[in-house]
Amino acid sequence: MNTTSRIALVTGANQGLGRALVEGLAARLGETDLVLLTGRDAGRVSAAAREIADSPATRSRVEGRVLDVTD
Repeated sequence: MNTTSRIALVTGANQGLGRALVEGLAARLGETDLVLLTGRDAGRVSAAAREIADSPATRSRVEGRVLDVTD
């Protein structure tokens, strides 16, 4: 039994390709794994994280964080 949990951090994940990546990871990773969905807009991040976490296809934990990686 593997007891190692994994964390995936996806930037720009509240829409487009980033969101699709979060959806795919959340469906494929295990229950002890965490997908961190990040973006600059708090409302969009929160809504996307909630929608993905509530999806029947989601197996892992999904959490949203506000993050701006621009200079």
